[in-house]
Amino acid sequence: MTSVELEYRPLRAPRSHGSALIEPTAAAAVALLKSRSSAPAEPAVDIAGLSLGDLSQVARRELIELASRYTFAYRPPFDLPGDDAPIVMAGHQPGLFHPGVWFKNFLLDSVSRASGATPINLIVDNDTIASPAIAVPEVDSLGTWNQQRIAFDQASPPIAWEERTILDRELFAQFGDQVAAAIRPLVDRPLIASYWPRVLAAAATTDNIGRCFAQARHQQEADWGLQTLEVPLSQVYQTSSFLRFALRMWQDAPSFSAVYNRAIDEYRRLHKIRSANHPAPHLAQEGDWTETPLWIWTKSDPRRRGLFVAQTSDGFRLSDRGELDFKIPADVTGAIAALQTMQSEVRLRPRALLTTMYARLVLSDLFIHGIGGAKYDQVTDLIIRRFFGVAPREIVAATATVHLPIARTRTDQEDLAQIARLMRDLRFNPDRHLGDDQRTPEITQLVAEKQDWLADDQPSHLAARHRALQRINSALQPRVTARREQLERQLADGKREARNDAIAFSREYSFSLFPEKSLQTLLLDLSAVAP
Repeated sequence: MTSVELEYRPLRAPRSHGSALIEPTAAAAVALLKSRSSAPAEPAVDIAGLSLGDLSQVARRELIELASRYTFAYRPPFDLPGDDAPIVMAGHQPGLFHPGVWFKNFLLDSVSRASGATPINLIVDNDTIASPAIAVPEVDSLGTWNQQRIAFDQASPPIAWEERTILDRELFAQFGDQVAAAIRPLVDRPLIASYWPRVLAAAATTDNIGRCFAQARHQQEADWGLQTLEVPLSQVYQTSSFLRFALRMWQDAPSFSAVYNRAIDEYRRLHKIRSANHPAPHLAQEGDWTETPLWIWTKSDPRRRGLFVAQTSDGFRLSDRGELDFKIPADVTGAIAALQTMQSEVRLRPRALLTTMYARLVLSDLFIHGIGGAKYDQVTDLIIRRFFGVAPREIVAATATVHLPIARTRTDQEDLAQIARLMRDLRFNPDRHLGDDQRTPEITQLVAEKQDWLADDQPSHLAARHRALQRINSALQPRVTARREQLERQLADGKREARNDAIAFSREYSFSLFPEKSLQTLLLDLSAVAP
């Protein structure tokens, strides 16, 4: 593998408040979209009986129809570009994420407007909900910062957002007021005050938590002038187009698995990753069974399991290598029909790498990722090149750092490092820190002896010199005890303030905690396309 195929991308979230990472720039992304018509034709690629180009045309029509129907059911319609317009996509789970994630939606709108593209945000509802709570910062009368966890629902076993319903409607209804009361000592007019009534309005028509969150947020975006479509992944990835794409993998599952696993191995070597789960686990091979990058579960048992495929003389078998086992005919039309019939009860959903592989190869002309997704999609790039034989489309890596508007001065980390260096120097060079009043004849003699030993560089004296320096430094330690104790107190105070900083200046707080007007202005300004 050459370095051109996989290069280290040093993507980092910006540290300072009100700053953004966009790589390449928004203007470069617009230029890329506008020049797409002059790009060379891609090689012919067969996707289970359709060319990649034909499949893409069909899939995009399905995508826009689904997204329009879903979006305009809860927010006012707006005009869309023509059928031949490029598609820009972004995507994330439907949780109460931090403003840096939300920034992608604002960039999606601005880049699409400037390039005449259709903007579509994918609600990634096949991921599991980590915790039905958010962290809210608080500070006590002594100035100590902590986080309290406020739950919007009861805890449950880990299941996909697609299946996660409201379990405790009373707790859900009270969440907005609880969060507002908790954050108001620090933030005036938090967004949760206007956002949560919209969530509750959505909950009157659906008991799916993710959809309540996403629809309320999308309505907020509409109020702020954004014009984007949204659609749940669960709708897009059960279409006939995606099922045809999955069939292409299953037709050559061992080869796909080998390409997939090699790409992951190369990424791990480049990034020096030892974890077997990052960026994704290997696909397993169990006899005739090959694991695929999809999840399978049923409506009655929504625990996600890996999907395995095995070829038979007349088609395929799909299984979780447990209770679920299905036969699929070999012919494409029959296979798609059988899979669509299955999905009234059985869920087939892509894992992370396959989600963006299909979105980038088939559905869109540009995908806007967060930092993690942008890094991991290097693996996707390799798989697309090696299995399908085409060049992957560009991505944009984007995030922003927004801090809560807290009147606090951040601790200088260099001050803490300087204290640590001084404490180390007290241990190994106490003679440098002696005052004139401490230099008794005995101490002066020890210091002189140390200088003599330091000047002795004969190899045969190294062990003796080391022992002598240890003895002298130990003998001088009582003379610097007061200074050490002072530094220890300063370091402890500094570490306590640094811990407070980590809580106060975290960029991970939910967008719902921030003041509505200033957050709106900042995200719109950061996402504007420079002329």
